[in-house]
Amino acid sequence: MAWERIRHWHWLVIAVIIGLAVPAVRARYVDDAIRDLGESLNGQAQFEESLLRPIQGRRQFDNVTVTPERIDDGLGGKRFVHVVRGQYWDGRLDPATGQATWRPAFFVAPVPYHMQLDPARLGPQAAQVATQLAAIKNPTVLDFLAAVHQTHNVTYTYAWWRGSAYALWLWLSAAILLIGIALPLTINLTVYSTFRRPRIIKEDGIDLSKVAPTPTSVHTSAVTDQDHSRLAELERELEQKLSATSPTPSSAPLATSAPIPKLSAAPLAPAGNAQLDHKEFGAKEDDFYPTERHH
Repeated sequence: MAWERIRHWHWLVIAVIIGLAVPAVRARYVDDAIRDLGESLNGQAQFEESLLRPIQGRRQFDNVTVTPERIDDGLGGKRFVHVVRGQYWDGRLDPATGQATWRPAFFVAPVPYHMQLDPARLGPQAAQVATQLAAIKNPTVLDFLAAVHQTHNVTYTYAWWRGSAYALWLWLSAAILLIGIALPLTINLTVYSTFRRPRIIKEDGIDLSKVAPTPTSVHTSAVTDQDHSRLAELERELEQKLSATSPTPSSAPLATSAPIPKLSAAPLAPAGNAQLDHKEFGAKEDDFYPTERHH
């Protein structure tokens, strides 16, 4: 089946199926994917301290990226969290270089998120920042990161499109936009040189169901008296032609055949005594039948 024969609503159905299937499969492996992000930080206090601690010109927990995720809650359901991933130094130096080595690490921040760090660690703006955080009804780790960005210039990225929390709507919208709308328009533009497919005119065929069958009539020719007369006339003409071409009988008498001799009842004369040839026959032990013997 050619691509251009697929209807527009077919593409929409395909887009919806893909948009629902991909995030459903992805959601089954979210927990495993998080564990593959690297080392897990031991607690919220360690996470907050590492964001503020400088090490060799960078933060102990650096290159921070936040994604919204839905993970198992341990009760058969899902709970909404923020996964903070980045590069973390665990306090050990590289034996070869003697330098600190940052490795992948992550921290799962619950929602709501309440800061455990001493507000005094936030510097001169501690009171103002603490007041702002307290005014938020349902704070998240994003609010805390915004506060430490204001006080300590901690940078971070909120990659909401990479998380599983909004994956369903993201994939569904993207599939409908690309597969359900953009792809059929591109096919129409390529095949028909227009964004809309030309209307297919259905050819009207012959509906035989409304045609009444006509009985087949057998024409039988009736033999009339005129036909009988014509046939008799033809027979007479044929007989006349045959009689005209037949040879005339000869008037000469037929030649008489020779008289048949009569058989005599007298006994036959005895034949002369023919001298018989005397021959000897015999058979050897290996002969199948007797043969003539020659002396």
